[in-house]
Amino acid sequence: MEPVKETTSVLPETTTTGGSPTGDDKEANGSKGIMEVKIMRLSGEELTLNVLEDCTLKDFKSLLVKHSIIDEALGMELLLVGVARINQQKLSSTMSQLGVRDGSCITVIKQRVHDYSRIAKLDHLVKSEKWPQGVLTTEDGLFYVCHFQGEVLVLNQELENVRKALLPREVSNPSQMAMAPNGDLVLACGDGRGGAVVAVVDSKTMEAKRWMRPKVTSGRGLGMAMGGGRVYLSHCWTTGDSAARTGDSAAREKRSKSVVVFDFETGEQVTTFDGFQHPCGLCVTDDRLFVADRGANEVRVLDLEGNPLDTIGGGPAIGEAG
Repeated sequence: MEPVKETTSVLPETTTTGGSPTGDDKEANGSKGIMEVKIMRLSGEELTLNVLEDCTLKDFKSLLVKHSIIDEALGMELLLVGVARINQQKLSSTMSQLGVRDGSCITVIKQRVHDYSRIAKLDHLVKSEKWPQGVLTTEDGLFYVCHFQGEVLVLNQELENVRKALLPREVSNPSQMAMAPNGDLVLACGDGRGGAVVAVVDSKTMEAKRWMRPKVTSGRGLGMAMGGGRVYLSHCWTTGDSAARTGDSAAREKRSKSVVVFDFETGEQVTTFDGFQHPCGLCVTDDRLFVADRGANEVRVLDLEGNPLDTIGGGPAIGEAG
């Protein structure tokens, strides 16, 4: 079966006037920077699009949806042939900034997971158990919800409940979750004795397999993320925590509001990132660690070695606004 080939001229309406251009517009409006880009799918189908150089990734994805190349609700991979995978983290990036040139060839690979970057309004309301605390989406399209009292709900792509399980009692008050490369479920939680830990749980049986414990064992760990073979845990405790009393108030304050870093394979603490006021939610993406610092009203951006890269926000604390 021969590949389906089609040539069309598709330009975002926001960047043109007088209606959609025809194929002749590429030559007539060369000053506008129109690129001819070939789109290929694994099925063998091909489509040639004429796209402005300043077309954003967001607009380009909308074009792919318009031509039924991708499903609007599902994710995708874009492979720029001869270069690399196109980074889709910044939807405002233009195609030329992402390395696309006139004559480029892009392979589109559909995924089964939802593309949550396209959500602009409430799409679905999921009824959960009491006090939901953490959510997680997996590469095979499943959606996990964990709850304060230990329940875990698993939903499919249609957000239908397919499984309900209960975590072991020693996995106390779970919050953020991540799915390890080997399929284990990793959770920030308490140990039932006033200590902050990371629990590694069998995602099918929900049985606890092992633990990662900070060297200062007491306190709370609300946020957790994985990346680069490491596990990052936001760790806060007060000077009144008896297990953390060292006699050195400066050291105690330094350790009380930090991100603790573990090696996933060994479970050992390898370092801590300090300097936060009250770190909570964590996220790792593109070799960057995002830390929601509730006490500072800002999001801190670091590399995976803890070096600061950027700060987002930094407004007045609650009650300080005029």
